[in-house]
Amino acid sequence: MRPLIGAAAAVFLNLLAIAGTEHVEAQAGASHLWKARAFQAEDHLKTLTHELDAVRAERASPRAEELKCEAMLEGAFALHRTREHRVHQVLKSGLHVFKIVLDGGKGGVFDLSYFYDADESRLISIQVLSVPHSWGVTRPIDDAPHPGAILVAVNDRPDGGPRCVLGFSLKEPPFAYVVRSPREKLVLGVPRRETGRS
Repeated sequence: MRPLIGAAAAVFLNLLAIAGTEHVEAQAGASHLWKARAFQAEDHLKTLTHELDAVRAERASPRAEELKCEAMLEGAFALHRTREHRVHQVLKSGLHVFKIVLDGGKGGVFDLSYFYDADESRLISIQVLSVPHSWGVTRPIDDAPHPGAILVAVNDRPDGGPRCVLGFSLKEPPFAYVVRSPREKLVLGVPRRETGRS
């Protein structure tokens, strides 16, 4: 499985959403959906904070790494409540854009944007607008256990491997998850993105 890179990912996912699939209808307005997910994220972050405190001495353990990845993902959703102006934009065209933004450190920022129509009832497209230089993004997956998702490898370990792999649903936004199994991460074959830098 080859990762998509930068602008190619944005174009591919945009075309997928417009030409290849039916538009996703939001039963409630997208703002309400994303706000509800933000409240869930805030609650989950409180639990994760306590769990991370409990494993502070084992910072490099697999459980600690998994918790950090969950906290990173939940933090991105919590921004829809705490910093909504940064992650929810209304374009001049009237389209609403809801973003998942993850900090990739010196490598840049991961930006996954969901575009909804003016009344927020229909998802029009999904675009990966930026990817940190060492992270990997898959093409949309149709097979179990990740049907209708893209996977993002957070490749920030010293050996260049993934600290974690995150899954983002293209069919049920704002559903996202941490891929739990190390074996599954290897099977997915989400390689480190080559940047040409040394």
